[in-house]
Amino acid sequence: MAGKPKTKDFSAWEDRQPMGGNKPTLHIAGRVMISSTNQKPKLTETVPPGINPAILLMDLTIETSGAGIEPTDPWAPVKFEKPASKGQVTEVDIRWEGQSIEKCTVKIVV
Repeated sequence: MAGKPKTKDFSAWEDRQPMGGNKPTLHIAGRVMISSTNQKPKLTETVPPGINPAILLMDLTIETSGAGIEPTDPWAPVKFEKPASKGQVTEVDIRWEGQSIEKCTVKIVV
């Protein structure tokens, strides 16, 4: 894909609701514009991580497999979640090819 993709509706939240003894979980979600149904956006933690542990760096990529057609809804959802310690991450920085394209403040859900 040439250039950075269009994105919207990105948010990040730490779920602290104690349902079933679950530990806090960090959730990141957003939407990415795709041009074909064989494209799937993906979020992965940046390796190596940044120098500030309170800011989680995430790499956005778009994986392509097989043949595809033009999608009826070009906005594909992308999600990521992982266990978290309370207040461990306060901001998420979404990156495309090493450049920041979205930033989210982590909200707390209790």
